[in-house]
Amino acid sequence: MIRNLTRAIIIILTLCGCNASNTANNNKTIPDTGGNRKNNPSILKSDSVISTGFYLIKDSGASIKRQLVKTNDTYGIDEKPIVTAINFDTVSSYHEKDCYALFIWLDKHGSQLLDIAKHNYKGEKIAFIVGNKLVRTQLLDDPQFAQVDKHDDQRTYGQILAFPCNSFSPAELEEYETIINNDRLRAKQGYR
Repeated sequence: MIRNLTRAIIIILTLCGCNASNTANNNKTIPDTGGNRKNNPSILKSDSVISTGFYLIKDSGASIKRQLVKTNDTYGIDEKPIVTAINFDTVSSYHEKDCYALFIWLDKHGSQLLDIAKHNYKGEKIAFIVGNKLVRTQLLDDPQFAQVDKHDDQRTYGQILAFPCNSFSPAELEEYETIINNDRLRAKQGYR
């Protein structure tokens, strides 16, 4: 009961802090999730800290450059997040035989934001930032990535496959899970 009440308060506070803004990608709209960039002009600098979350990858225009871990590939990351740790409801590792993976479940508002982005940016890539590092890129509309359509099975609604099987070692996944959970808790405490 307390968890449901807390979740409802967080959703209400998150919804109250949202507004729509245009991006450089064909002026499509993604609602502003707030995050740590609100009223923070330093986000436009290349040395800015990017909050843990999912962001569009931009080929042109204003962006923050990040190198993908374990590669020499550099990407331009949109300054405005799609969803951040404030929208992460649960983070859970998965292990079966030789498969090590990490799942994130979004709250209802985060699921709605990601669903909007999936429809508006079909075929586009997104970046997953953890601890200010670009740890993964992903096609936004890959059917295995996220279950955020309102018609998806309610048992998996809001589920994101953040790290597919064996994309990182078990120790690395554990480290990322810890960082994500810490960022999630800090973000939620910031809204109290």
